[in-house]
Amino acid sequence: MGERYADGFTADTPQLGWSMSKSVTNLLAGRLALEGTVAPQDHDLPQLPGDKAAITVDDLMRMTSGLSWDETYDLGTPITRMLFMEPDMGSYVASLPVAHAPGAYQQYSSGSTTLLCDVLGEKAGAKADLPRRELLAPLGLSRATWEPDASGTPVCGSYLWATPREWATIGWFALNDGVWNGRRMLPEGWMARSTTAEPVEQTQEDEGYGAGWWLNTRPDGSPVAPGLPADAYRAVGHDGQRVYVVPSEGLVVVRMGFSPSADDLRTDALVADVIAALR
Repeated sequence: MGERYADGFTADTPQLGWSMSKSVTNLLAGRLALEGTVAPQDHDLPQLPGDKAAITVDDLMRMTSGLSWDETYDLGTPITRMLFMEPDMGSYVASLPVAHAPGAYQQYSSGSTTLLCDVLGEKAGAKADLPRRELLAPLGLSRATWEPDASGTPVCGSYLWATPREWATIGWFALNDGVWNGRRMLPEGWMARSTTAEPVEQTQEDEGYGAGWWLNTRPDGSPVAPGLPADAYRAVGHDGQRVYVVPSEGLVVVRMGFSPSADDLRTDALVADVIAALR
């Protein structure tokens, strides 16, 4: 294992992962799936009645729910209203109108993941303590904290804090398909299914997006980053945070930091260089 930290940061400094939290939410859903509490194909969710009843847990993970959304960080858009004005973020997302048929249109939505945590919490009979009970504590992530909204539901799309080593642990857990210290904690094959891009009927706005993870293979089989192995996938944070998982190389690479205006973080190149150095 190799590490390097900037001045003022150490291995014990918790850092906000922003949208890397979405990838960890996929793991949380997998924990509940193993227990039989939830399944990807579940629909008729209490939060989504009427014309929204066909929306599945998998739609929320893959951001194909069809609920009207705008991820633009401007005044008055759904994402800013949800994060800064709504005390119950999941209920707000659930109240939005349907814009597309479920599964037909893929559109990046922090709202989908936040609503997903509302769904998972209700099915599991827990709210703010759900991530710690099901995932963070079993993995020994003692410094990790998932901030809740005012209603007590974790803001699963954005607000997970963890140290760099804890983020690496999350990547290692995914790399091993949810087996930790010899104990299976995700359904067998969960990560393979979650990191397979599925074609949609209409439009896929984000190339290579799976079930909470960014992939290196599009639905048509073409690579997103040709310099990386086809099976590579990653968690991506708003300001340059990254966790790369490369199963074929047995590799996890974590890059934290704050680089909102960088044209190219060169993280793909970093991972390619690490792979070349290890061969």
